[in-house]
Amino acid sequence: DTAPVSTADWKTYQNVKDGYEVSYPSNWKVDEHSNFAPPDAIGIAIKDSQKWGISIYNFGNVSDKEYGTLSILENAYRDKVFVFDSLETIMVAGYPATLYIVKDPKDVQMGYPVDIAIKVNGQVINITGFMNNSKEKDQFVSLFKEILSTFKFLK
Repeated sequence: DTAPVSTADWKTYQNVKDGYEVSYPSNWKVDEHSNFAPPDAIGIAIKDSQKWGISIYNFGNVSDKEYGTLSILENAYRDKVFVFDSLETIMVAGYPATLYIVKDPKDVQMGYPVDIAIKVNGQVINITGFMNNSKEKDQFVSLFKEILSTFKFLK
């Protein structure tokens, strides 16, 4: 098990346009013009200078059929690109989401991601965590879940 994460000194990123906020470690930086964005998605990256980060994308309004294909790891799971440690249903901002945790990516350049997609009022928000060292996966997954626990939709 990993030690509890202290969020006392974390910063908060607020995106009024997309209607959400999330807290993140104070030594991480926000990149609102991330080149990680999938086509037709508006996204940001929040990351430290070395090894860990998250990306958050708003895919906009999508149908129920499209929703199932949006999660990066949903596609990877379906196409057997990754071996997964687990698939876990968690609540994020009061909505159910499937958390995908990678065990062994075939493309190490992608790192060892964890991923969720949340559908709210037709909008899909995808949150992906990325790291570059599998030895720190448990620690990172714990931090990713703590970040997810701070995610809120603005009213």
